[in-house]
Amino acid sequence: MADILIVDDNEITLQTVDRLLTKEGYNVVAATNGKEAIQLLNLLTFDVVISDLTMPFVTGLDLVRHIREHFPETPVIIVSSTSDERSKRDCYNLGVEHFLSKPITPMELVMKVRKLAAPEGEN
Repeated sequence: MADILIVDDNEITLQTVDRLLTKEGYNVVAATNGKEAIQLLNLLTFDVVISDLTMPFVTGLDLVRHIREHFPETPVIIVSSTSDERSKRDCYNLGVEHFLSKPITPMELVMKVRKLAAPEGEN
């Protein structure tokens, strides 16, 4: 099954998404901030990255920039309580596959991950 990196500075969100995706059969690694996520990305390979947009120090946008520069084929889902059009546009301009506004439904997230994590030709 696919390897998923989830990044959020909210421990409850991390645990919830981790449980949800693990239950779906994915291998999940969690990072509590963008700096930790970058360290993990430099050590491991991920099929999908799910990140919060607003985090201290290294924001979700900073993380997306790093991913696009070093791992351009890795799909990214941004999840955020900020749903303003500028944030969405910035994310999509950087190549984010999906921008989901909180609160999201578990099924919505699972469906997006399934599509992005499916091997080529199985979408």
